Amino acid sequence: MLFVKHEYVLKSYHLVLRVIFFRDNLLKMQKMHLFYSVVLLMCLLSEASAQSNTFGISPGIRFFDYAEYGDDGSFLDGEKGPVLGLGGVFEHHARKDVSVLIFGDVFAGTVDYDGRLQSGFPLTTDTDELFYSLGIGVKSPLLLLNSQTNVFFDLVYQVWERDILPTSISTRLFEIYKWWELSLGVEYFLVEVNDNTLSIFGRAYQVINPTMQVDLVSDGYGKPTLDLGEHFGGELGFHWMTSYSPRQQIGFLGTYKFWRFGRSDDMTVIRDDNSAAIVIHEPRSETNNLTLQIIFKSEF
Repeated sequence: MLFVKHEYVLKSYHLVLRVIFFRDNLLKMQKMHLFYSVVLLMCLLSEASAQSNTFGISPGIRFFDYAEYGDDGSFLDGEKGPVLGLGGVFEHHARKDVSVLIFGDVFAGTVDYDGRLQSGFPLTTDTDELFYSLGIGVKSPLLLLNSQTNVFFDLVYQVWERDILPTSISTRLFEIYKWWELSLGVEYFLVEVNDNTLSIFGRAYQVINPTMQVDLVSDGYGKPTLDLGEHFGGELGFHWMTSYSPRQQIGFLGTYKFWRFGRSDDMTVIRDDNSAAIVIHEPRSETNNLTLQIIFKSEF
């Protein structure tokens, strides 16, 4: 949630800043259509390379848990709740035991918001969430251990659209977070019996160039973008798969993932007509997600 630190009056009259935000639904639809176009493209690619590729989809649920904290460590606001989504992955077996992956997902839903106004008055409302990502990775056996262990390297672009809904005492707040994730992970297979596999995995990653854009157009302050602090994140999970036909598999994926954003620097934003200015910043935040997905895979 954007924090307004100060307001300055640049003309002789007093300007009361009334922050009103709106959701750009058309932009959201365009981005979701882009994601599904990528999934369709991966399907077409898999058709073109028989017996060398795998395509999978994974519907699921994510339990989202987000919190922001003040400079003194006090809780400012948070959001919790389930969101539903769909993941897709295209895996190309470039050579023996080495794979190149293109993957992405989209999750959306409405969660509970618990926070406070700029004045400190408590506020509870709902937040519409939209998360989407697209990444590329490489997976290979880890030669230092044994054939039951894989190492993987991923680069992922993440976007989170956050729409805090209005109430009788507050206006709408719309923010867009964007960042890159560069990760290194290891997967270890606990069970490989007949057509059944069970593995556990973990990855550590660096959050790169995180930003937050807030929509202040309706009040004449444009769409300022704040640079957030870069931090590490991590992920732990398990992965079970079984075959139900020679080229088709079904399975289950469970992951716990966390990341942190650092506090932004203060930014002075001047109104378009030069009548006033505000000083804003984004507090530091912590996110913890638990995601459960059913996986359907086909080999081509």
